[in-house]
Amino acid sequence: MKKLFVLLFVAAAVTACGDASELASAVEKGAEDAAAAGTEVVEKGADMANDAADAGADAAADASDAAADAAADMDAAPEAE
Repeated sequence: MKKLFVLLFVAAAVTACGDASELASAVEKGAEDAAAAGTEVVEKGADMANDAADAGADAAADASDAAADAAADMDAAPEAE
């Protein structure tokens, strides 16, 4: 009877180790997937921020050009008497 109990105990321990190993692998894979997704989100966010900064710089340059053109037009306009 002792041998049967020992065999059952060993079988249960081996099964538990296998389950724990599978669980650990699943948790590790989930963490890796989450890290990869987080990295992708950060990269996309950085790209979007760069695009927004570029668009802002372009808009500022356009506004500066428009102001310079308006000033030149005012200088070229005849004075009212």
